[in-house]
Amino acid sequence: MISPSKPAPPPPSLLERLLALLGATGPLRICFDDLSGITVDYPELTLPVARQIHDCDHCQLAKSSVHWSFDGRYADCTMNKRATNRIALRRQTGFHGLCHLGLLDLVEPVIHHGVLLGVLYYGQVSVREWRKKSLARIARHCQRKQIDPAPLLATFERVPVITRAEIGTHRERLRTMAETIHLLCESLAVPVERYRIDYESVTWRILAQKPSLVRLVGEHVSRHYGEPCRVSDLARRFQCHPNYLGALFGKSVGMSLNDYVNRVRIERAKHLLRVDRFGISEVGYKCGFSDPSRFGKTFRQHEGMSPLTYRRTFEKDQTPV
Repeated sequence: MISPSKPAPPPPSLLERLLALLGATGPLRICFDDLSGITVDYPELTLPVARQIHDCDHCQLAKSSVHWSFDGRYADCTMNKRATNRIALRRQTGFHGLCHLGLLDLVEPVIHHGVLLGVLYYGQVSVREWRKKSLARIARHCQRKQIDPAPLLATFERVPVITRAEIGTHRERLRTMAETIHLLCESLAVPVERYRIDYESVTWRILAQKPSLVRLVGEHVSRHYGEPCRVSDLARRFQCHPNYLGALFGKSVGMSLNDYVNRVRIERAKHLLRVDRFGISEVGYKCGFSDPSRFGKTFRQHEGMSPLTYRRTFEKDQTPV
């Protein structure tokens, strides 16, 4: 019996091809941290996970389950990314610098008609003139966290190297990419009012200054809300007992982990309902609700109206008088 062939993977989006072109111009790696959800809504802007995170060996070692312990040893990566995004939100202009692991990153916000959609990160390289400074940062970090620096030093030696004089050229390339994405959004008639960053969103507001395990779980839920996120699933992923995880999260955040998951899902569902590119059931499915009736019930509990009523209310508010 001939087994059915697997469907061919979808072709890369236009944005993915643009980022690949920039990545091919030099040793620097590029990724886009989507702060608005725009890469979910438009097929032309869809990105794989590899284009949304730092994926070099040095960074992946720091983020792996083997080296990223839950007492916060490598939570610095998440904290630094969050702090950098906040700077980009505040400045709305590009900058560059070394991370705590000694790598250079060029940072450029993607702004569309005054609205910040996300942040481009271009780098994951070392700078020849700053080698001593980078090694000192790795040593200081490992000493402070009481961890063996050998694995990080080994991956650092495999990181591509550029000179300080080359930084300006790479920054100009990154600015050009940000402007190109803006023009792409212009051609797609992206409605900027739907993508304003919510400084009071559940993820930004709740996870600040919380224990590292709580932050890690919260960050995971914010990115994987469409997947199973039961307490038992999350406890298995983060290698702890479900009762411990549930109690720690509830004590730290002031709500149960299940309630937090539902809040994240409903917040995301509201965004997708405003975009009006998906049916009601499809929105629920994308946000982790396999049963449309459960999606409707949970949505009404949080918003006081059905998903369809919410969509119609938003459309009415957007209609010109």
